[in-house]
Amino acid sequence: MLTKLLFVSNEVAIAGVNIISAKFATRVAIVFMISKITAMAIMIGVGIYNISRGEWGALDLNGTSWDSGEAGLGDIAASFYSGGW
Repeated sequence: MLTKLLFVSNEVAIAGVNIISAKFATRVAIVFMISKITAMAIMIGVGIYNISRGEWGALDLNGTSWDSGEAGLGDIAASFYSGGW
């Protein structure tokens, strides 16, 4: 519920910025885009660094990460639905 409320409030804020000024909305969008790209670059860099040190974490397919049981079609659908929010 809190996630949906946050999503709706963000949409209202974005609409308000667009109503105030299209140029300002463009600048806000650019700032958010740069922030997202920077965050992804940091995550990729940390991942490459950890793999180069031999720490595979969740990528270790020989570990117990995947031994939690079987996933049915409903479980897979629920995971995609959850990922959408």
